[in-house]
Amino acid sequence: MKTFAASLLVAIALPVAGLRAQPIVTNAAVSVHAVVTDPLSLSFGADGALYTGRDNSGSGGGYGDAVKIHRIAPGGSPVGEFGVAPLGDPDVAIVDVAGIVSGIPGAVLVGGDAVGTGWGVISRIAPDGSITVFLGPSTEYGNPSAFAFDPEGRLLFVTYTNGRMYRTDGGTPRLLFSFPHMNSVAVDSLGRIAANSADDTRLRLYLPDGTLANGTFATVVAGTPLARGPGGAWGTDLYAVGGGGALLRIATDGTTKTVGSGFAPVRGLAFGPDGALYASDFNGDRVYRFGLPDVGGARTTVYARVTDPVRLSFAPDGTLYVGRDKFGSGGDHSDAVKIHRIGPGGTPVEEFGNTAISDPDGVYYDATGQFTGTPGTVLVGGVEYLANTGKLSGILPDGTVGTTYGPTKFGFNPNVFVHDAVGGRLLFSDDIGGRVWSMNGTAPEVLFSLPQAFPLAVDALGRIIAGANDTSLRLYSATGTLLAANFASAEVGTPMARGPGGFWGTDVYFVGTDYNLMRVDTNGVATRAGSGFGGLAALAFGPDGALYASHLENDIIWRVAPVDERPRLVGTRDGAAVRLSWESVAARVYQLQSATRLSPPDWSDEGLPFAGTGGLLATNLPSGPEPERFFRLRVAN
Repeated sequence: MKTFAASLLVAIALPVAGLRAQPIVTNAAVSVHAVVTDPLSLSFGADGALYTGRDNSGSGGGYGDAVKIHRIAPGGSPVGEFGVAPLGDPDVAIVDVAGIVSGIPGAVLVGGDAVGTGWGVISRIAPDGSITVFLGPSTEYGNPSAFAFDPEGRLLFVTYTNGRMYRTDGGTPRLLFSFPHMNSVAVDSLGRIAANSADDTRLRLYLPDGTLANGTFATVVAGTPLARGPGGAWGTDLYAVGGGGALLRIATDGTTKTVGSGFAPVRGLAFGPDGALYASDFNGDRVYRFGLPDVGGARTTVYARVTDPVRLSFAPDGTLYVGRDKFGSGGDHSDAVKIHRIGPGGTPVEEFGNTAISDPDGVYYDATGQFTGTPGTVLVGGVEYLANTGKLSGILPDGTVGTTYGPTKFGFNPNVFVHDAVGGRLLFSDDIGGRVWSMNGTAPEVLFSLPQAFPLAVDALGRIIAGANDTSLRLYSATGTLLAANFASAEVGTPMARGPGGFWGTDVYFVGTDYNLMRVDTNGVATRAGSGFGGLAALAFGPDGALYASHLENDIIWRVAPVDERPRLVGTRDGAAVRLSWESVAARVYQLQSATRLSPPDWSDEGLPFAGTGGLLATNLPSGPEPERFFRLRVAN
């Protein structure tokens, strides 16, 4: 984490998993959907292909240059140009999925200026790439800059040069209203038309017939793109960019809510058929996707909502201990706060420890007491308040907080802990001291030096994968000898975790430079495992075999669990009770049964059936007098 020197108070610029390096949306994770030249407007086809308007000024050319628009295949690749010929100033493109307006299902309507004339024109690109003129060229339609379809399937289009809003069903357009330098358009869930100008911050609202309903419906950034939510978690409100690059959600009464940040460079917004939000970064030549982290064959859910979560460590019974950084709440990286403890299954969420600890980023649950001297102690690492010196603290099971190492007289910031299951030791990175440390007992020793050491993992062969303030993950031997200086390329500050086997295998998982979830095998071969993992502070596999990920800005811990129609029953002892849990599938009904013998079996129901939720189900059963007891699940439907 960033820390401050006691005398100079100068921040060390080490990001946390690419902290604020990309736009952030509340309750969503980010990934780079595609890298594409000069993207502006966004529109999806029925098959999930994404078409982007384009402006050659972003590549050093002129605003009115003739270029081809882009087509991005479903999933984000490949990216190619679309259409048999360039079109003048093709800023805006929209897919006429049903062909109601264009006459050709799946045709793409493209707006811009006719090259060399300054007159506006709307072109039609058929699915085979052939191009015909749909409307114009004409000074009446000067520089079409935004498109939207109304509830009847008619096309609304904005002409920037003369500030007009037209509507057409494929015939002669009808002028609805006008104001200077009209820039964007969207239709809300009531069929009303929202439009804004490149000259001021007023979002205006009009009735379907063009009558002004509200001249200042909301305050947005001048020239903002607009999009309407598809339903679900996004609702059907309008989305726009507000002051300071905030992403705004605008209700039908004009009430605004900030739901994201970092959207200042965004020039286009659209919701995809997958329900995710997409945004074009014109200057960065990329299209972002905002949605749930996604892994094929697995389901993502919000496991818990918790303030400023960073590192994660599980106890064997499924209790999760969460490091914390007050920077996420507007404080300082080294502020003293209590860590969090989350019960098995995601509740209760509570603070843990009888006193706050400065900069409690790194956490490790020491089940056996090998590294702290007391079984069940949580080891906590961080710097002293407003200093580069640090310490290791220990929180005993009763919540008592003590110091196990330090405070040091040298630069020290224990940050990421990882248990070396092969070597039986605990490793941790120290970004200020620039070292990776090893613990076989309760005293740490330097294993090797790495300036700004930060991400850390141990692979299935006991080798160490470590990163610093760059995109290179380095491979070291178990003794600390450098084996490969660029074992894999990753997001700066990527979290890492080794798979537990089964669905995940035993590769090391990390976040790539495009914010996709990657896995690297022992030969250094990296493959894509999922999408939407940008901005995360930690990855960890739980005792239930699910992947957990903390998102500092959104105060969320995600759970990504394999979807298996054959549930795996997990049992742990909790005092005088046995805790049983399993991953459920929505619309399934589960009956827990028990038997005291298997030959012959004497299965009997344990309580009432459980309804599947798509998440983790759990129950506690008291231990009985029987010498042994067996459990199974029956899927009732």
